[in-house]
Amino acid sequence: MSTNKEKLQDVDASVGLYNELRVAKSSEDDQIDLLEFLNALLTHVWWVVAAVLIFAIGAFVFTRYFITPIYRATGSFYVVSTKDSDANVSDFQVGNYLASDYEKVVYTWTVLEQTVENLNLNYSYEKLRNMLHVTNPTNTRILEISIDSPDPQEAAMITNELMNVVSSYVVEVMETKKPNVLSEARVPTQVHSPNTMRNTALGAVLGGFLSVLIIFIFFMLDDKVKTPDDALKYAGLHTLAIIPRPDEDERSLPKRRSSKGFRAPRPSF
Repeated sequence: MSTNKEKLQDVDASVGLYNELRVAKSSEDDQIDLLEFLNALLTHVWWVVAAVLIFAIGAFVFTRYFITPIYRATGSFYVVSTKDSDANVSDFQVGNYLASDYEKVVYTWTVLEQTVENLNLNYSYEKLRNMLHVTNPTNTRILEISIDSPDPQEAAMITNELMNVVSSYVVEVMETKKPNVLSEARVPTQVHSPNTMRNTALGAVLGGFLSVLIIFIFFMLDDKVKTPDDALKYAGLHTLAIIPRPDEDERSLPKRRSSKGFRAPRPSF
């Protein structure tokens, strides 16, 4: 009985020591060891590579085959002032103000509704407004009008008609000189959005970030004492002996027994 009690006490002491080591390591883990984390990251580097490839391929396939490509057609005005004089600073400032005014005019429901009616489009005013983009480059009297559409020919057609409607509206309502058409919209040949290469790159970055984050979380939650160096580092205890863990093949082998009916004599001292 005393022998069993001693064994139980030894087991309890071992368990207690192991728990103390885990508590010591978990308290030490509050301060991140970058070298250990980099080692854990290098150990699971193939998981990071796999996540990057999977997310990049997924983003490429989704962008290429599940998102409708959008084309953008762009035309531009050159805004002139009402004065028939040589170009000067005052004339340039007036032109800038007019360009800002024209930018607001393009978005008015009257102009957009007239464009829809002229082209007999099956679009509402709100939908056409969402397709429209108007920009006035800084320090210029140029007004750029763009239309986004899945159909490149439709995008160019709407842009050119919208420019015609804006020109007529400005002359009739604002009583200013008709803006000059700097360039008409051409049928676009390149997809404006989505950007397949950008989305693929973002997918790869997202996959790498998530994989590193998961490895970091598991690294921070791991409070096991795995090596003698851990025992020395976290508890200041030197290892006296190491008991190897038997392999699965060794455990599956039957234990050797003495011959049947024969028991080896036990020497007594």
